[in-house]
Amino acid sequence: MKKKRGTRWLAGFAGLAVLLGGATGCTAGRAITATSTAAAQASESAPSTTAPPSQSASGAAAISQSAPAQAAAPTVKAEAYAGWKAFTSPQAGYTLKYPSTWLLRTNRSGDGTENVHLTSPGGLEITAWSFTKQSAYGTDAFKMNPTGSCGAQCLATNSKTGLSIPNYGPASVIYTTAGAGGGTINEILMGTAEGALYIGSPTHAGFCSTFTGVFQGRSQEQNTVQPAADFAAENDVKDAEMIYRSLSY
Repeated sequence: MKKKRGTRWLAGFAGLAVLLGGATGCTAGRAITATSTAAAQASESAPSTTAPPSQSASGAAAISQSAPAQAAAPTVKAEAYAGWKAFTSPQAGYTLKYPSTWLLRTNRSGDGTENVHLTSPGGLEITAWSFTKQSAYGTDAFKMNPTGSCGAQCLATNSKTGLSIPNYGPASVIYTTAGAGGGTINEILMGTAEGALYIGSPTHAGFCSTFTGVFQGRSQEQNTVQPAADFAAENDVKDAEMIYRSLSY
């Protein structure tokens, strides 16, 4: 039987959204500035670079340095969400849809920080943090990464496709391979059009949110050997991308 990831290894990835987040993306008036319909549509359809990991001889996911492929943003029709539930964050003001088979858990602290977990039947968990820069969580986040650059745990961006969030503007769905505690893990993230992972709320001043999707129930070995393309092809991951694309304010 393969040994499950240790608590410390899991905690490293649970905080990855903070390490990847951008300081400027949390302030009102940045990505929230009014954008023309044409610009939003251009962001939605713009192709992105893709550099998927390749499988090494030892079975570990190695980062490919080959020429990136082009990926166009998919279109999700409204009927695809038939039967899905909806959640609205009282802290940050966003609404997202999720399959009825997924489990929703929420927690809020005294300083207004909100932690939302959406877990699929297969163990993929989307964690959404919403917080202010002045909160304890936000203070630590901005202290760790004030510039918004990709943190040390980020090994590769496997793909990045555009979308337009109603009442917000251009954004992106980002697939990454991250590393910590001696292993790697594939993730699906939400970011700004520029790739910063702090989404500033246009309706709740001062609040920003991060969205990170990983398989929490898998062993370190299972996560280490899974190629990025196989991760993106899993049904739970496809549902996670649809959840991200349902986001609105």
